[in-house]
Amino acid sequence: MILIVAIGVGLVIGLGWAKWVRQPYRPPTINHFWLVIVGFLPQFFAIYLWNTRTAFPDWLAALSLAVSQFILFFFAWLNRSLPGMLILIIGLILNLTVILANHGFMPVSPQTAARLVGEEAVGKLETGSRFGLKDILLATEEIRLEF
Repeated sequence: MILIVAIGVGLVIGLGWAKWVRQPYRPPTINHFWLVIVGFLPQFFAIYLWNTRTAFPDWLAALSLAVSQFILFFFAWLNRSLPGMLILIIGLILNLTVILANHGFMPVSPQTAARLVGEEAVGKLETGSRFGLKDILLATEEIRLEF
């Protein structure tokens, strides 16, 4: 969802900039866009699609998330000459590094989870269990690369 917002904001800024400099808006040519679709599919089936999400064991959902991130990294690398792609590449590398270091999911501490959903809801969850769609609840001392 955050990527859709980022694309929308980028489009508005691009249109505004074109108007400001009194030139026609020319979106950049994005190569291999089909990789974005292919990269999203593992997440879609393993995490977002209700019918299949419950059928995927946690290890396969984690693998799907990692594969998805690798494909999106490859897409960004192929388009690295475009404005902003270096930032996307750095973000993907940092995200993937933390995910791979923490059992294939983004770690969330019980303290952070309690702020999000309340202490009572977190008290019902086991450490090491999935939290939300793409996160894992880990004790602070178990989180690798917490910073």
